[in-house]
Amino acid sequence: MNHQNMKRYFLFIHILLLIQNCAGGPRHYQFQRLEYFATVEKYDVTVHTIYPVHGLWSYEKKNNFPLLNLHANMIDYSLKKQQEFFTICSLCLPEPIEFKTPDSENEIIIKKTIDFEISGDGIDENWQNANWINIPKRTSSVQNYFTKAKLLYSETGIYVLFFCEDKKLTATMQSDFLDLWNEDVVEIFLQPDEHKPAYLEYEISPLGYELPIIIYNEKGKLNSWQPFHYDPDRKTRHATAAQGGEKKSNSLVKSWSAEIYIPYILMKPVLDKLPSSGTHWKGNFFRVDYDNEKIHWSWQLTSGNFHEYDKFGSFKFE
Repeated sequence: MNHQNMKRYFLFIHILLLIQNCAGGPRHYQFQRLEYFATVEKYDVTVHTIYPVHGLWSYEKKNNFPLLNLHANMIDYSLKKQQEFFTICSLCLPEPIEFKTPDSENEIIIKKTIDFEISGDGIDENWQNANWINIPKRTSSVQNYFTKAKLLYSETGIYVLFFCEDKKLTATMQSDFLDLWNEDVVEIFLQPDEHKPAYLEYEISPLGYELPIIIYNEKGKLNSWQPFHYDPDRKTRHATAAQGGEKKSNSLVKSWSAEIYIPYILMKPVLDKLPSSGTHWKGNFFRVDYDNEKIHWSWQLTSGNFHEYDKFGSFKFE
């Protein structure tokens, strides 16, 4: 479609959008169709993310989460009410239309830091130099917990910070190296060489138990290794914190956070060269929550299989 020669064009979305607080005031919506995003700037309310589930369209509430911007205001719109839902039939937009994709959509710039102590809640001032990375929910559910992460790197390793809105810490496992993905968990995947099907998978539960493993992925057939001789110089430093409640199994909370330091020496089986300015890695962020049902989040969209490394995003070291 040639946008330069168009006077206006119609964007047919055919989605289901639950509109809260319908009476009065201007509205501002953000739509997501697979990996295509658009913001209608004439309206002004809470942003919603729209995504397909089982052939239908569902939504996820987000605040201050712009993905693309339209270089024009919306002129015409039509709505067809279906019970408590509205179906957006078409949007008519004037030219010019410029879709601007921020770097954070599929590439993260990782800033360098000095080494610092971690506490689980990200209060160290070095985190102020890193931008939050929003991690969208990929499962249809009534729960709309917000999830985000930060990354930094130093001369010795990678620093990761997760923040997860939540209501209940569905976590009972009391040891490292268990199947943490069967309860509430956050995960990061780091692939230093995109030409090799090998990467580090790191998981941590709200209670602070970890699972660091090296994965060799041969066309979907996974071979994994836990650290052998997990000596102090190879160990991660990690901590978690609960906000609005106690950090214990089934505790009611408002959110929880996790802070991790991953030394390069732990990644030696998949890391041939330490990162420096200009280095590119691949990777992804994930979260799984089990409050009422299994829900998952991912930075880069997958089919639901977290090991689809060909869909990892880009990590660029500043």
